[in-house]
Amino acid sequence: YQRRVRGKRRLSLTTMSTETSSKFVDTHCNLPEILEQLKFLQFKQLGSLLGEKLEKCITVSSTPGTLEKTLELLCEDKVFAAVGVHPLYAEHYTTELEQKLIEVCKHPKILAWGEIGLDYHVFPNKTYCPRDIQIDKFKLQLKRALELKKPIIIHTREAEDDTIQIMKQYIPKDYLIHVHCYTDSLKFAKQLVSEFNNLFLGFTGVITFKNSSDLQEVVRQIPIDRILLETDGPYMAPVPFRGKVCHPGMIPHIADMIAKLKNISVSEVYTSARVNTTKMYG
Repeated sequence: YQRRVRGKRRLSLTTMSTETSSKFVDTHCNLPEILEQLKFLQFKQLGSLLGEKLEKCITVSSTPGTLEKTLELLCEDKVFAAVGVHPLYAEHYTTELEQKLIEVCKHPKILAWGEIGLDYHVFPNKTYCPRDIQIDKFKLQLKRALELKKPIIIHTREAEDDTIQIMKQYIPKDYLIHVHCYTDSLKFAKQLVSEFNNLFLGFTGVITFKNSSDLQEVVRQIPIDRILLETDGPYMAPVPFRGKVCHPGMIPHIADMIAKLKNISVSEVYTSARVNTTKMYG
């Protein structure tokens, strides 16, 4: 990574053709964590796991500890990134870190600001960032993303009312938004896509789980032109890999389930996801 590198955001997918129709982008993964859990030192070691159909992936640095490794990975042709601070770690969003994130956003392969948002999930025996701090830092990061004209990646879990209220207060209706790893209600999903014209929902391997019938219904009812493919690896590997390290090469299992739930061909899923990804990330 070189701080003097500048340019407009652009994922630059190849032109749609028969040859590229089944290629895919993992629009949200966590490469430093994937490499660490697999005990790999370099991205190229993922080679055979990723397969030939992975065209690009967007790795997300959402904690201060992953930022430098994320920037190092940008030397890989297939790797792009987003930066921000996850709500569970929002107390780490200092003025100093904010200035660093603003600076790194000048890099042309930093495509978006995020993941940011609210997470009200209660973890047994573990305490994360208090809600009031999450809300404050969410608003601050939204302001910075808008100032930089960066697309926004939202993380929201069990915080529907506060999330939509803040989004409506700060984000223009036509702004580019990726609500990643969607796991909330159908009502909230419909509210999001109705309220924001260029908002996409990302679905992960969770939709393949046996206990995910409610989320599967969300996939059925949300229009295909509002859906993005993502793994959120190394977390939540799809069936039949539950419990394994999730990585971008597992996207086909998610695409297959979306096709099954919507009763369409997997080719249609890939084609639509490609169009949506280009719209969202350039």
